[in-house]
This record gives sequence, structure tokens and C-alpha cells, in this order.
Amino acid sequence: MVLRFSDWLKFLALIVLWIVTLALLNFLYIKDSNFSVLNTNYLLGVFEIKNALIIFISLVLVIPALIYTKYLDAKYLLPMGLIIIGASSNIVSRVLYGGIYDFIPLVITKINLEDILIVCGFALLFLRLEKEDEK
Repeated sequence: MVLRFSDWLKFLALIVLWIVTLALLNFLYIKDSNFSVLNTNYLLGVFEIKNALIIFISLVLVIPALIYTKYLDAKYLLPMGLIIIGASSNIVSRVLYGGIYDFIPLVITKINLEDILIVCGFALLFLRLEKEDEK
């Protein structure tokens, strides 16, 4: 079932609300905490790429994905929403702070909530596509 335009606008409004919430969380709490670290690199801090290039690549991926959600079946909105919220919040952090504040310890590195949203979104999307292939 493809979304009606009004439902898609509600979906976009919810995404914007989450992005603003995550940006405020970064601004008010995380960036000034003792346990966060500013990550200016890409993909768990492994790749050193200029911040402007990362922002450009992210926008090239996020904007079409956001537009494409209008034509998706409703069952794919949650995973796509998680991916878009996480990626968009990372873009906002890179624009505002020059990087992303990682604060969640993970074995040998730290990650942020946005990264978790992206990974969960892709995992859920994969599971839904896998379930559809079984039919």
C-alpha cells in the first residue's frame, strides 16, 4: 500500500521532530560530557575524509531516500525512517560541530545513537526483504 500524500507529510514531520530532538540532545548534553569524543572521520572513525565531502555524500544518499519513501509500501517506513533519521542527524551534527559526538562504548571504539538507528534500520529492512523473498 503506497502512502497518501497527507500520511507522507506526517511521516516527514515525525522525521524532522526526531532530527531536532537528537540535535538538541547533542547540544544540551552529549557534546559537553566527559565521556564523549568528537569523531571527524567516517565509518567508525576508520576513514579520514573531509567533512564537507561526507556531508555531500550523505545528502546525495538521504534526499533521494526521503523522496522515495513516498512510493514505498508502509511496512518499509520504519526501517527507512530509522536510516533517514540517523543519517540526517549525523549531517546536522557535522554541520553544527564539525563532526559527530560518539558516546556509547563499543568494544574498542565509541559510537552514537544515530549510528545505532542506521544499523537497526538496515537490519530491519533486510529482515523485511528476506521475509518477502520467502513468500
